Amino acid sequence: MKTILSLSLAVAALALATLSANATVYTDATNDSWGASEVDISSVIVTNDGNSVIFNMILAQGATNGIGSGANYLFGIQVVGAAQGQTNINATSAGATAGNPWGKRVGISSGMNYFIGCYPNGSGYSGGAQLYHFTNGFGWSGQIGTTASIIEVTNPPTPSIKFSIPLTALGLGVGSNFNFDVWTSYGSPGGQGAYDALDSSVRAPVAPYVPTNYDSATAAGSTLSSYTVLSGVPYSAQVTFQVDMGVAIQQGLFDPSFGDYVEARGSFDGWPVGDHLGLLMTNVVGTSNYVAVLVTNSIPLGSSVDYKFVIDSGTLWEGNVGPNGAQNRTFILTNIIQTLPYTYWNNVTNADLSFAVQFTVDMSVESAYGTFDPGSGDTIYVNGDWDWNGDALLLTPTADPLIYTGTVALAYSPGTTINYKYAKNQGINGSDWETNGVGPNGANNRQFVLNTATNLPPDFFNNVSTFGDVAVGTITGGEVFNWTAGPGIRLQSSTNLLSGWTDVPNTQGQGAYTNMFNGGMKFFRLVGP
Repeated sequence: MKTILSLSLAVAALALATLSANATVYTDATNDSWGASEVDISSVIVTNDGNSVIFNMILAQGATNGIGSGANYLFGIQVVGAAQGQTNINATSAGATAGNPWGKRVGISSGMNYFIGCYPNGSGYSGGAQLYHFTNGFGWSGQIGTTASIIEVTNPPTPSIKFSIPLTALGLGVGSNFNFDVWTSYGSPGGQGAYDALDSSVRAPVAPYVPTNYDSATAAGSTLSSYTVLSGVPYSAQVTFQVDMGVAIQQGLFDPSFGDYVEARGSFDGWPVGDHLGLLMTNVVGTSNYVAVLVTNSIPLGSSVDYKFVIDSGTLWEGNVGPNGAQNRTFILTNIIQTLPYTYWNNVTNADLSFAVQFTVDMSVESAYGTFDPGSGDTIYVNGDWDWNGDALLLTPTADPLIYTGTVALAYSPGTTINYKYAKNQGINGSDWETNGVGPNGANNRQFVLNTATNLPPDFFNNVSTFGDVAVGTITGGEVFNWTAGPGIRLQSSTNLLSGWTDVPNTQGQGAYTNMFNGGMKFFRLVGP
């Protein structure tokens, strides 16, 4: 199924007084749809500047499927005062009787003048929003070319899609008023109705795949929303951040008496690194709570903002503290003045709640290649969300001197995804760290979900557990083997795969060997220390 976004607009001008706010948030009940999370509308934010009207459709918080996962998003807007728009609702997409140019069984029977369609993943649509206009007796026609506006897509944990349309293309100006509704549906099979609608907080009585028409003008419980085009005067938003540092103080991670400070940093300030570059939090006297107010005119209302709390100059960041294990906290800027709820540092509410986690890493391959030599003083550490300084926990050798282990008490809420990596020699040099991509599915960091005390399976540094392949070339009367050399790597041979392996003379530390045929079958392998 293809993902389609459609915005239906029935437009006519009503001159009204300019409002003082320049964005309006329209909310919808969640879990009221006929489908999965990708068709469950949470809210729609409408705003405008001096040139365009901006729409931002947001799915339910924590939706596992995002924009582009098979759903259609349909906005219907009606501005009274113009010639009456399309009153039909059907699955027809062409001609004077077509309900809308995308053939969806949704509409506003009191008239719909404009239709905007967007297919985020469709190369034929250039990832943009398309505008159509309805003319009585003729039908729908493209209004401003193939692409009306480039869309901005945000995926889980808070999926949203945002785009803008020129005011002049809709015949709107300051003081113009329009009503609207928002629907969700699917592109395949065609001709389906609404799976969810902004105008109603109850699920439609008939399944949209029956199929059945959805009319926002007459549906039970339906109330069309209304928006007034404003003057586009710049605004200043105030966002209050709040964090309880009590647990961090008990854990010894944060001590204001020694000059420790906490800041909020995020997408609103470019994730700065350095001393006193973030939004400094102030202690609420007599408590372990810290607050700060961000004043900005650079974040449009309706935007999704990522952030975290950090101690000192970035010495200690929070871990994966977002919804469903996401890396960052997030919020939607919905109001000129907005206060975020109190949260706990690292989402830990109880300092006594910790789990012992044992880490184990095999360094034998690194040793064989000569990049790790305990005899010369090389050491190995495990680092993670609890401490990324490079020397978080020194691991000690087991009975096998090249296998190292150590245990960390992690004070995180059950279900938290923990990131970690290994680093040699305190991670002083960038090359001492494991490379990015060692995590699941190529993630930069290794990960596990903390649910209880656990011994993690052994890891190989950089996930390298073998000495690689041996390339074989032929020569007259024999063959030549080539491999990546290392001071601890040598070639062995045997006439039996199960036993009898012996070192091939003069191959340790070398990268090639010539074997002359002398009858009988022989097997070869690379081994290390």
